[in-house]
Amino acid sequence: MNEENQVYFVDSDKLPEEALKRKHRLEQDPTFRTNHMEYMEGMEVIRSDIKDKVEEAMKAFDYDAYTAGDVERALSHETCSIEDFKALLSPAAAPYLEVMARKAEEITKNHFGNTVYIFTPLYIANYCQNYCIYCGFNCHNKIRRAKLNFEQIEQEMQAIAATGLEEILLLTGESRKMSDVEYIGEACKIAKKYFKLIGLEIDALMKEHEETMKNIAAYEDILNNYDSMAAVIMGELDQIKKEYGSKRKTSIENAEEAVYEEKKMEETEVCFLMDRFGYMRLIDKNAYERNKDAAHAESRYVFTCMNTDKICIFTDTGKLHTVKAEDIPLVRFRDKGVPADNLGNYDSTSEQILYVAPLSQVAASTVLFVTENGMCKLVKGEEFRASKRTIVSTKLAEDDRLVFVGAADEMDQVVFQSEKGYFLRIMKTEISVTKKNAMGVRGMKLTGEDRIHHAYLLESRQEYAITYHDKPYVLNKVKLAKRDTKGVKPRI
Repeated sequence: MNEENQVYFVDSDKLPEEALKRKHRLEQDPTFRTNHMEYMEGMEVIRSDIKDKVEEAMKAFDYDAYTAGDVERALSHETCSIEDFKALLSPAAAPYLEVMARKAEEITKNHFGNTVYIFTPLYIANYCQNYCIYCGFNCHNKIRRAKLNFEQIEQEMQAIAATGLEEILLLTGESRKMSDVEYIGEACKIAKKYFKLIGLEIDALMKEHEETMKNIAAYEDILNNYDSMAAVIMGELDQIKKEYGSKRKTSIENAEEAVYEEKKMEETEVCFLMDRFGYMRLIDKNAYERNKDAAHAESRYVFTCMNTDKICIFTDTGKLHTVKAEDIPLVRFRDKGVPADNLGNYDSTSEQILYVAPLSQVAASTVLFVTENGMCKLVKGEEFRASKRTIVSTKLAEDDRLVFVGAADEMDQVVFQSEKGYFLRIMKTEISVTKKNAMGVRGMKLTGEDRIHHAYLLESRQEYAITYHDKPYVLNKVKLAKRDTKGVKPRI
């Protein structure tokens, strides 16, 4: 903003004229803005003098009037008075911060136990009537707005519940028209069918604590009193004699040391499944054949492998994580499995999975890597055989990340798609085969702030179509060009 001329530049070139007028008035005229300290139309008016009392107490509060003795008295009280809280907020309390923290922890555990509540957020609408400049939902942002109907809400909740999550947090933008009380209430009714909140009652914890303290007292008596210890030992020996006492049925004699050889795991073919939440499991091949359609519809990655193989997980950070197939649980088809995070070094909070395949398949193929900045390369799969659970699969620039990884042997063309809608189709032979620690070559020339959105592998004799701007777009029709060119923008 230019303060002298009151000219505003942020978003001004992206808004329609009517929205721009409203935006400038909001910025320049305080009377046009909503006063969030006043009741809005339709709100229940609750009259109270609490705010005034709090402000008066705050003004009368003298930080320097309290001493260390006041702080210690406050900490000794089971229930704090207002004066006690004032003492704990004063500069005199600074040396007692650790004591205060321990007391706060104790009080918290007494009231709430050791329970942590984790909620899964679900946005059911993103319409908003407010202009909060920090929020992507604000009313002047040019984003696609959506409001889930009750059928869609139930579908989302079914998918979340299927992962085993049991808590849900419903979220909307701030719009009374699009997210009224009745709408949110109905969503809550649907949520009741799929989710629950589990907590630990403090009464149960207190009983457990009392029982533990009794046991501690009994154990201390055994450790410190010889007669008590002897009585326990004699009692346990009598019990063992009662359960297992019998005449010896074998003879003891000298014999050569027995040598036992561990039986090798029987090699069998299994089916690997990973859902969109990163949960992995193995199922019997026969179970896969019976549920093939459902397996492919519900899973992100599905393939058969040997139970002695390793599973390769390529991520956008340029890492390759390997997990032994034998470490992945072999379960029934409808069982959930375990998260990839639990079986290796993969961290779902900092990296995204791009490609999953058995090591035997990866080693026998050539793997294509494409980065956000337009770099690409081919690597022989044998390079990914390693004893370590995590290795670097490719070299990346500091500000770059992978957007595509995939086996490329059976394909002869590559299509790059940029975020600004440019497509470039080239022959795979134009991409160099390099070592995994090489940067590669530039596949597509990008302008401005444009980035590679995705890459596709094509077999020239087969037609491949994607959905682009809600319409089908055949990738084979993209003009065949040379590597390191800009590409074309389809007219759709």
